[in-house]
Amino acid sequence: MVKTSNISKQGARTKAVSVEETYVPRKAILSALALCLALFLFTSVSALIDDNSKSGQYIAHQQNKNLQFSFSDNSQSICNVTTLNYPEGVRTINLTMSNTQGTFAVTINSKNFTSAGTYCFNLQCNTDTGSVCREVTSTGFTSTLGFYFVFIVIIIGIFALGAYTKNNYLMMLGSIAILFLGFFIIKFGIDPIKDVQTTYAIGMIVWAIGIICIYISLEEQLKVWDKPQ
Repeated sequence: MVKTSNISKQGARTKAVSVEETYVPRKAILSALALCLALFLFTSVSALIDDNSKSGQYIAHQQNKNLQFSFSDNSQSICNVTTLNYPEGVRTINLTMSNTQGTFAVTINSKNFTSAGTYCFNLQCNTDTGSVCREVTSTGFTSTLGFYFVFIVIIIGIFALGAYTKNNYLMMLGSIAILFLGFFIIKFGIDPIKDVQTTYAIGMIVWAIGIICIYISLEEQLKVWDKPQ
C-alpha cells in the first residue's frame, strides 16, 4: 500500500512538472511576440514624430521605378529639369522636357530613386521657375501602418487563441505569420522610416523572433507526440 501511494505521488509530481514545462514555453512565445510588437511600435512612432518625416505631403512614388510627370503652361516654350533635391543632398539633372502644344512632360530614370524620402525636381522655364515633389516609398503608398496594425492584431489573436486552447498548431501558425510580417517589412519597408538599414534591421529582428517562436512551438508539439498514450 505504501509503495502504491509513493508511485501515485511521484506520478502527480511528474504530471505537475509536465504542465509547468508546457506553460513556460508558451509564456516565452508570448513574451517574444510582445517584444516584436513593442519594437515595431516604438520605431514607427519614433519615425512619425521625427521632423524629417514628411509622408503624405506629396504624391507617392515607388522606389526604384521610373517617374513620369507633366504639366501645362502655354506661356512658356522651354522648360528644363535642372536639379534634384533628395534625402542625400542635391543632384544635377539637366533634362529638357518635351513640349506638346503647351504640355510639358519628362521621364526621370529609376536610378534617381534608390532610397525612400522626399524628392523635389527644380524646374527652369523661359520666364518662370518651379518644382515638382514626390514622396518616394518602397511600396508606392504613403502609409502601410494600417496594414501592419491589422496584421499584428491578427497575430496576437492567433497566439491568444492557441494559448487559451493549448493548441501548439495555432502557436506554429502564429509563428509563421511573424515570419511573413518580417518578410513584408524587408520587402516593402515601413514608410515613415526613411533609413533602409533600420528597416532591414527591424525585419531581420522580426524574422529571428518568428524562428524562435516556431522552434519553441514545434518543441512543445514534439513533447505531445512523444508522450506515451
